[in-house]
Amino acid sequence: RWREEKQQTDNLSITMAGGGGEDSFIQPLGFLLGLTALLALLLSYLGQSTIIAFIAVGVIASSLGVEPDATTLGHISEVGILILLFMAGLEVDLEAFLKNWRTAAIVGVGQIVASTGFFAASSLLVLPAIGAEVNVNSAVYFGLCLCFSSTILVLGYLKGSKSMGTLHGQLCLGTLVLQD
Repeated sequence: RWREEKQQTDNLSITMAGGGGEDSFIQPLGFLLGLTALLALLLSYLGQSTIIAFIAVGVIASSLGVEPDATTLGHISEVGILILLFMAGLEVDLEAFLKNWRTAAIVGVGQIVASTGFFAASSLLVLPAIGAEVNVNSAVYFGLCLCFSSTILVLGYLKGSKSMGTLHGQLCLGTLVLQD
């Protein structure tokens, strides 16, 4: 009986550490990030954007037949969003952000409402033309999906143009953080 309890405790320790268990996403995440880091390093020496590495690793993994289950993909996407928000937070000039937080909130919420309304109305007109059935709920959901901007692309542009510390750079960053 003692050996049986010890084995269960050992199995629990391994599972909690991410090394065992059926739902562990640590190993696939580590493999994909390691492969991406190597490819990003190579691309940076070639003067290319490292974003291409993430896309290329996804294409390579897919072509090799790697199909992680939905749970693993969900975990990996959550970690990706957290890292992206962390990177955005590193770029925030806290003093400037606090000074302009109201403007960033108004711009962010206004952009979400206006874009969602525009894309929802567009989907009510366009999607039936291609044979898709659309109701108001699906149109609003479609509008929400299209209204969010690509944070990583905007951050890259702001860094490249040295605009991160400017008023419009801080407002863009505040809007992106609000949206995400």
